[in-house]
Amino acid sequence: MSGKPPDLSVVIPAYNEAARLPATLSRLRAFLVGRPEVSEVVIVADGSTDETVAIAAAAARDMPFPLCVRAHPTNRGKGHCVAQGVRLAAGRRILMTDADLSVPLEELDRLAPWLDRGYAVAIGSRTLRGEGTEVTRGLRRAAAGWVFTCLVSRALRTGVQDSQCGFKLFEAEAAREIFARLTVERFAFDVEALVIAAALGYRVIEVAVSWHEDPLSKVRLFRDAQRMARDVFRIRRQIRAGAYAAPAGAVPPHDPSASR
Repeated sequence: MSGKPPDLSVVIPAYNEAARLPATLSRLRAFLVGRPEVSEVVIVADGSTDETVAIAAAAARDMPFPLCVRAHPTNRGKGHCVAQGVRLAAGRRILMTDADLSVPLEELDRLAPWLDRGYAVAIGSRTLRGEGTEVTRGLRRAAAGWVFTCLVSRALRTGVQDSQCGFKLFEAEAAREIFARLTVERFAFDVEALVIAAALGYRVIEVAVSWHEDPLSKVRLFRDAQRMARDVFRIRRQIRAGAYAAPAGAVPPHDPSASR
């Protein structure tokens, strides 16, 4: 992309999203064209076997903003897709969001002010409660989320109540530094990204957002919980081995004295 970079890049990992993608793209278009920022969208298809790539590519021809579509031939995992999307993104800020838009796009306005205040990362939280936020999810998913949060809290002590909400906003430099170091490719990548952010000295804020469970969610609680638990303990081993230590002399680009 030539000229001035966009203000915002929206990165969307997608795996077999043909059924939901048209509505998602319609909502994205309506949301982004009404905003003052110059925006782009990056969709990374994760070994999809349906029409995800064709639908996204067709939409790209008609969008009033750049829409980049990257397809992986095999399924690598959501973390791998987000990392690829971050590498492709040209915006000054990068929003990571799920293809089902379980968090309404309008919640961006809850996260963005915190970056204006000096935070490098603002993450949506379904656990925190804020004025005007609403969270709807089934009992099984809520229970699984609580168990995973307890595991992360005990094993890694991140201080974050909801690492897995798929709605996160990054200053671009922070995103590139964080995701360049990512080693977890599947669902626990969110946890590793926050561990890396802390190790690099980036300031992270957790912000209450609205969230509505999609009945077509790709998460399979038992199978994915096992994978995520294994990855959490792998992350802990890497912390103990010093794998996430910041390079000597590295200074985060945000003022650590900025007020909350």
